[in-house]
Amino acid sequence: MPEAEFQRDPEDKSERLLSLTLALLQSGSRGLKKDEVYGAVRDYRNARDAAEAAGKSLDALEKLFDRDKAILKESGVPLILEAEGGDNTESRYRIANDRFAWPKGLTFTARQLQLLELANQVWSRAALGTSTNRSMSRIRALGPADGIVDLTSIAPKLRTHQPSFLPLTAAIENKNVVCFSYRKPGQNESETRTAQPWQIYQDFNQWILICFDVDRQEVRNFLLKRITSRVSVIDERFEAPSSSQLQDAKESLDAHIRSQVATIRVLEGSPAWVHFDLTGSGQVEHSFHFMDLHLLAEELRELGPDIEILEPSELQNAIRLGLEKVASDHA
Repeated sequence: MPEAEFQRDPEDKSERLLSLTLALLQSGSRGLKKDEVYGAVRDYRNARDAAEAAGKSLDALEKLFDRDKAILKESGVPLILEAEGGDNTESRYRIANDRFAWPKGLTFTARQLQLLELANQVWSRAALGTSTNRSMSRIRALGPADGIVDLTSIAPKLRTHQPSFLPLTAAIENKNVVCFSYRKPGQNESETRTAQPWQIYQDFNQWILICFDVDRQEVRNFLLKRITSRVSVIDERFEAPSSSQLQDAKESLDAHIRSQVATIRVLEGSPAWVHFDLTGSGQVEHSFHFMDLHLLAEELRELGPDIEILEPSELQNAIRLGLEKVASDHA
């Protein structure tokens, strides 16, 4: 199944919170009145216009703004309210710029700047791409512009969400049983899975669902990228797992990861050298643990001839078969 492009979810508050933060920062020491804030932030402006068009009050918008202010304060944003008179509509909101600006004398090394560039590329195809590009312009002005190794070829190919991320998150919150199709590596057909979704977390740059497989009556881990259908919610609820159950599931996956070791030989100065953060000179043998053989094969194929697979032999075969498939598909 092709990987979906980013689509902004209406329930995702991250863009609204960033827009609110930027609007208040740009207002400087003057700050913004509440109606000015509503006009500056798209979600607020749309909600206000819709309420006015329907002849409704702005109570829902007021509550939304109050929740967003609380989130910013809990996140450490120095939000300040300066009261003017007895009517809070005349009060002004601002962010203390002296506590939110670059520290004096801040600089970035070439390596730090390269890593920030990679992070910017991750977001460049998402809704916040324009904002992150502006931020990178400010950062580049603080640090050296030239790097030792070109990292473009190893830029992470991440999406903000897998298509199943949001419905699974909602099912976890509401404790709903779900059903979806799942395809293992090497299988042509997907299998139907019915599960109690417990938690989504990220490891090895992959989104993983910890759940209780209803059909198999056991705790399982599923990679979101291998879910090949829409997530369907079943009219059945479940009890939330205990913290010890979640911990046991993660420890089981950690034990699996520790049992799998790959060894490669890497050429100094190559993108793979930077990717694995190696030291030394010439060619270096590097061993590391991995979660999934097929995912590792995909990752290493993109690093090309700069690496040599020493073990396990199954990894060599997986990379070879992947290259043969690419050649066949483009023949």
